[in-house]
Amino acid sequence: TLIEGNAFHETAGIPISVDTKAGFEVPPGGYLVAPPPGQAHSVDDRIRENRIEDFGKEYLASPAIMAGYPSGMQVENNQIRKGHASGILLGWYPGLPNPTSLGRTRIIGNRISEVLGILNDGGGIITTGHQSSGDTYEGGLEVRRNYLYDLRRYSLDVPPDAYRVSAGIYYDWGSEYIQTTGNISVRPDGDVSQTSSIFVNDDSKQPPEMRPCDNCIWSEGGATVRPGDNVDDPS
Repeated sequence: TLIEGNAFHETAGIPISVDTKAGFEVPPGGYLVAPPPGQAHSVDDRIRENRIEDFGKEYLASPAIMAGYPSGMQVENNQIRKGHASGILLGWYPGLPNPTSLGRTRIIGNRISEVLGILNDGGGIITTGHQSSGDTYEGGLEVRRNYLYDLRRYSLDVPPDAYRVSAGIYYDWGSEYIQTTGNISVRPDGDVSQTSSIFVNDDSKQPPEMRPCDNCIWSEGGATVRPGDNVDDPS
């Protein structure tokens, strides 16, 4: 599927949604059952050069671009501005600790600003779940040369006791096998308790197998991001 050169303005919900429902189920008390490696419902999708502005006006938790468990998807050179939730969401909450069909994804050259207008606990780009169908960086997620700025700059007040996180790039539950290189994050949020260019969620409520980024690298030097790190992209 090719989604290219479109303009989305003042949408009620998610402007672009790929592979977020079909074939998924949640057993009682269990994790989401997603397609196993090699059995993706969506393969080699291209989402590029779209302009998305003022999204999620009625359904506030709507990201601009959302993808569940596609294989080989590329999200490139999109402009995303002004919404109440995250800009790009990859992986279906609550994420999965084991490989699924999700893999070989590229998020490159996107320009994202003024997201998380009302909601928090998100980012310009946010991931959940295992990002490689084969436990390799080559088969995982590459996040490169994205420009993220002025997140939550027009947000409403958040209660002082709320869990407040905002980040340019946010790796959440179960996120693994991600390479993060050459991104620029400016003013991710100046008004909340946790804010950074890259945030790795070390929530103690997560079971051990769901803690993110035991296998993540960023920058040319291949430094390892560990759970709880709250750092700027050194590239």
